[in-house]
Amino acid sequence: MDKPVKIRVTRVCDSEVDSIFGIISKWEDLPLYWHGMRNITKQDDDTFLVKFAFPGKSRMRYVVNEAEKSCREIYSSGAFRGFKDVKIEKAPPNKTRISVVWEIEISAVLKIMRDRMVQHLTLGTEYALDRIIEATEKLSPPGSQRSTE
Repeated sequence: MDKPVKIRVTRVCDSEVDSIFGIISKWEDLPLYWHGMRNITKQDDDTFLVKFAFPGKSRMRYVVNEAEKSCREIYSSGAFRGFKDVKIEKAPPNKTRISVVWEIEISAVLKIMRDRMVQHLTLGTEYALDRIIEATEKLSPPGSQRSTE
């Protein structure tokens, strides 16, 4: 059995924790930032059907943790199984850190493209975080007051 794929991408920015969490906690907006997702359809309270940019679909649970300022996508079928965590936290000095961790197993059909898929997910995650940060910077332009709590 192949080892699970583990990907970590982190960005540090000037945006507020709550501004970033406001973006990532809305499942409806995921395709705006994560361009690998073409469409998300709600199935029930926390289960969704995700259509990807590449041919494929997946069943996903979306778990938002307000207290920890994090969101978890749990994939149970499709091109891969496992999870993606997005966590936001304060980072010294007066910055915000966004961390994304993928831990997935790639389906048998795509194992031949494992390295390419890892590269694709890593680059897509970097671009998604850049888009999220850009969106939050538009919400609070440079020079605005930032809390120092």
